[in-house]
Amino acid sequence: MMSDFLAVDQLLSTLTIGFVILGYSEFFTNILKTKFFHADDKINNVCKECLSIIPDKTTRDALNPIKIGEGTTASQIEQLKINCERIEKNVNQLKVDAEDNLKKKSELTGLTASCLFVFLYSVTLLFLPGVQNVIPCQFNVFVFSFSVLCILYTIMGEIFGEMNVSRFSLWFASLSKTVIGFSFIICISGIVSLLSVWIKMEIGDLWKYLYVSLIIIGWINFIVYAFVIRHRIITFKKDIDTQKKSILGDCGKVKKEYNDLETVANVADKFTTK
Repeated sequence: MMSDFLAVDQLLSTLTIGFVILGYSEFFTNILKTKFFHADDKINNVCKECLSIIPDKTTRDALNPIKIGEGTTASQIEQLKINCERIEKNVNQLKVDAEDNLKKKSELTGLTASCLFVFLYSVTLLFLPGVQNVIPCQFNVFVFSFSVLCILYTIMGEIFGEMNVSRFSLWFASLSKTVIGFSFIICISGIVSLLSVWIKMEIGDLWKYLYVSLIIIGWINFIVYAFVIRHRIITFKKDIDTQKKSILGDCGKVKKEYNDLETVANVADKFTTK
C-alpha cells in the first residue's frame, strides 16, 4: 500500500526542498515583486500620477507676484510653494513606505519553514516501508501518531506561520525551531509506538488513511500559500491606493490654487496690455 504513494511523496519532497532554497534567496523575492506584485510599476505609476498634478519647481519659480489694489499675490505664491514641497515630501514618503511594506510582504518566512517541515516528514515517509519490516508490530502505531502530529503541526504552521502576533507565531517561521519541532514529533511517535508493546492500542486501518492524508496535506500546503501570496498582493495594492487617495486630495487643492493664480496673472496681463 505504501509503495503506491512513494512516487508522489518523492516529488513532494523534491518540490518542498526547492521552495526552502528559493525562500531564502533574493531570486524568489524578486520574482514575487516583479511577476506577482508588479511592485515597481505600481509604486512608480502612483508617484508619477501624484506629481503630475501639481506644478513642478521650475513652473513654481516662474510665478511672479501680481499687484491687486494695495495687495499682491506674493503670500499665495509662497503658500503654493510650501504646499507643493509638502506633497513632494509625502510622495517620497509613500515610496519609502511602499518599498518597506513590499519587503515585509515578499518575505514568506512562514512558507519556507512550512515547506521545510513538509520536506522532513516526506523524506521520513520514504523510509517507512523499510521500518515496517523491522518493527511490524509497532509500525502501525508509529505511523498513526506520526501522521496525526505532523498534520496538526502543518495546519498550525499554515495558520500562524505568516503572523507576527506572538512568539508562538515566530516558532512556525523559524527553520531551526521547525527542525526541533519535527525532532520532538519523531521522539513522541517513537515513545507511543514503544508503549503499544504494553498498552493495547486499536488502530486498525486508520493509520493508512492518515498516511495518505499526510501526503495530501503536503500538496495542499502549496495551495494554501498561493492564497497567502494572493492576499498579500491585494493588501499591498490597497495600502498604496489608500495613501494615493489621500495625496491626490491635497494635489487637487494645490492644482486649484495654481489655476487661480494663473487666472489672476492672465487677467492682469490683459489689463496691462490694454
